[in-house]
Amino acid sequence: MQLKNWAFCLFNPDGALFHQGFTNVRLTPSISMPDGLLTPDLVAWDNCTILVIECCSGTPNSGDLDKVDRYSRLPSTSYTTLTGIGKPFIESILLYYEDKFESDQAGRDDLLRAISLRSDIIVWTCVPSLVIRSEAGSHSSNTLGSTMRGGAPLGRFPSPQIEIQPDSPEMLVARVLLRRLFELAMRTRDTSFTLVEAQQSIIDQNYASQASEEETKLRRAIQVGLRLGLCEEERPGVRWRLNFYHDRAVTIERFLSRLTGMLSQPNLTDFWGQT
Repeated sequence: MQLKNWAFCLFNPDGALFHQGFTNVRLTPSISMPDGLLTPDLVAWDNCTILVIECCSGTPNSGDLDKVDRYSRLPSTSYTTLTGIGKPFIESILLYYEDKFESDQAGRDDLLRAISLRSDIIVWTCVPSLVIRSEAGSHSSNTLGSTMRGGAPLGRFPSPQIEIQPDSPEMLVARVLLRRLFELAMRTRDTSFTLVEAQQSIIDQNYASQASEEETKLRRAIQVGLRLGLCEEERPGVRWRLNFYHDRAVTIERFLSRLTGMLSQPNLTDFWGQT
């Protein structure tokens, strides 16, 4: 997840690739295929070129290439639906942490040999807080290629945060949702919420592959909150209330302690660091 946030920095209004014309970006979009959905980590585009970025937090391996190869071989019409570009030029990108990319010499060399036979796959590496640069492959745009070979600078912290995605564990979705609802409640001094308000609180996050899944995932996240004592029902299935009171510090502390405790659930910390 963290690597996705660093990649996303490139397309913020003050990011290097935003100024190259890549002013459109989608996080973990769902692209329909006959055999299911594909969900690349980021898709960004200008008026003719689409960058499809897959973030790999581990060391290089053949599975990375297999995954991004599927994005390269998609019919252009699949991207047209997403971007509105009639005949786009697709560039598929594998992004690694630089230290992980260099740590496995055999895996790195195998990947670079495979990449050398392709003209549509590019490798980037990231040094957090410093730069993302091109390591292999060539961009169709000379300007973009020059920028990425020299290194696109990054700010100190990635922002905005990508916190959840379609394959995030239910507990992680619940934690993000309940934290956002807590922040809303502190601003409005109203701890009650509806399903619509819950949906609005995480509207910037892509947590469902299809719109039809959103309500189901939200209700499951709320059920987690009920089970952990973080919220309770006011009207069954319609309205809920967070379990704290604005004028009672002890209830706020108890709520935040339970919310923080959710991170101790198995695999949550690993998921955040590795995806």
